[in-house]
Amino acid sequence: MDPKHDPAFMEILREEKNIAGFLDSFFGFLYRCTDFYVEAPPDQRIGFPPGVAEQLVLTSLRKWKNIKNLSEFSPTKAEAVPPAIEEVTVGGDGTIEEAKAKPQSSGPSVSDCYNGASYDNYRWSQSIGELDVVVRLPEEARTSKDVLVRLSAEEIEVAVKSSEDGAEAWKTLLKGRFSFKIKSSESYWCLEPGKHTSLHLEKASERWWESLVDGEPRIELSKIDCSRNLEEMAECEQMKVEELMWNQRRKLLGQPTSDQIRMEKIMQLAWNADGSPFKGTEYDPSILKFN
Repeated sequence: MDPKHDPAFMEILREEKNIAGFLDSFFGFLYRCTDFYVEAPPDQRIGFPPGVAEQLVLTSLRKWKNIKNLSEFSPTKAEAVPPAIEEVTVGGDGTIEEAKAKPQSSGPSVSDCYNGASYDNYRWSQSIGELDVVVRLPEEARTSKDVLVRLSAEEIEVAVKSSEDGAEAWKTLLKGRFSFKIKSSESYWCLEPGKHTSLHLEKASERWWESLVDGEPRIELSKIDCSRNLEEMAECEQMKVEELMWNQRRKLLGQPTSDQIRMEKIMQLAWNADGSPFKGTEYDPSILKFN
């Protein structure tokens, strides 16, 4: 969440008085000064295939809506970056008391967390390749010394320092075995003092999870949003999606698709090729039949 452009945006917002005016100015800028509104086939560098510009807007909208819901924070606030369970121990030695998070009596709510679920102690969300977990902390948990986070490719543990009966101990807030493996070296966590700790986890493979850890109630994958952001796809996949969107637009307008255009060029070359019965005559596609 880089705020370096905020002063410029705030100045525009002050002049426009409201969000609607701000957005109108922003898209007006894109219209006047960029190729954002230029529709072009996928093989051209300028402009976007039909529908792609709108998809970019929706992608950014959903991205920041998800960040708001998860209360994520800048990596600069991270107290530690745990590459593996052996190397990450925040705090000191102590006995970890077993106190697994219990789900709310009403069960997990998919609406609370994007493609995930919410429980008493934590909530989780997912995209096809990433997981975000927010673990609630007591108000007295103010520094990294008050929190214990352990991550490995297969397991997670989050505990908080507790003083019960005058004795210091660790109270477990979340502990379990992941449904599938993660890339622990590419995962990190950060602390919001007295509120929660946020963990960002990279999945080892792209797939949808039915639960964060074993033993959780499973969510119904048929009811989640399984769409993927265009920029998350490989370049070849992006090009294919853009071509499909362009072809769909052409079909709706009654215009030839990319395959039909390629076939037309091939037929034009074949028309005057050696052995063609049409060689030497004017090309007439009306007498040709395409299957």
